[in-house]
Amino acid sequence: MGQRLGQHFLVDRGVLNTIVNAGEVAASDLVLEIGPGKGVLTEELVKRAGWVVAIEKDEGLARTLRPALGAPENLEIITGDAVAVDLPAIIKSSFRGQPFGLDEESRDMSDSEPRRGPSALPVAEPLDDDFCRRFRSWKLIANIPYEITSPLLFLLFDIELQPERVVLLIQKAVADRIVSPPGKKARSILSVFGQLYAEIELICAVPPKAFNPPPSVESAVIRLIPYPADSKQRQLLASKDFRRLVKAGFSQKRKQLKNALSAVYHLPSDDAVAWLSAASLDSTVRAEELSLKDWDTLFSKRDSLPPATASE
Repeated sequence: MGQRLGQHFLVDRGVLNTIVNAGEVAASDLVLEIGPGKGVLTEELVKRAGWVVAIEKDEGLARTLRPALGAPENLEIITGDAVAVDLPAIIKSSFRGQPFGLDEESRDMSDSEPRRGPSALPVAEPLDDDFCRRFRSWKLIANIPYEITSPLLFLLFDIELQPERVVLLIQKAVADRIVSPPGKKARSILSVFGQLYAEIELICAVPPKAFNPPPSVESAVIRLIPYPADSKQRQLLASKDFRRLVKAGFSQKRKQLKNALSAVYHLPSDDAVAWLSAASLDSTVRAEELSLKDWDTLFSKRDSLPPATASE
């Protein structure tokens, strides 16, 4: 956790058990772990999951992880940056029982033994229900490098084969933003997008002493259960125009929303106020005050804009 190469390692067994229990890990699960470090969480995951794929950027840690855990057969280790590798391809390969196709240098670096994919899985294109004969689902359960929290979540928003649940140990300040309700200063783009993406629960706070060495910030365990792809929330989140609106709203977060809309959409102030009024919003409202329903309504009232602006 903490810095990208994981200088802070989780040592509190109680927090470890909380993470695994929140994930409800079972033998029918394929689990993706990001930033396994020395493998304290990985060790528990391989005991419970059918298959674990661990992505570790630190080449030294990746090389020693398997031997340190006794070479479990249901573990694949990939050396790389989780926000740079092809996560959808990794997940699909794992469901098919195929190790992810890395080059030979990476293959040797991340794994001291030949890779063995899970057995009894058909190999075919495209992905369909047959690929779930062994694994009921996949889950993301990890103590991630804190600075990749937002990039990782944005990747998850758009991934085709969605996880059943996500359990992350992250910086508490970021967890507070993700779960922040309307009206709180912590509310942000990530709050709106995250709450449209999944049902979110802050499981527990984690003090610095749970790590060795202790970091300078508090941490938290957070759980996300994604909404179905055809839900209204996820369909709204999938809209590029909606995302543009929310990003516009928070582009001048401490200012009134009408000013942010005027700047981004190149609107006269009166037109921005008319747009807000059409959505039953006060002209002095700020972005952090809007509920998910407010954002939906504001988005639906784009016809209050001049035609050229509404379609930009």
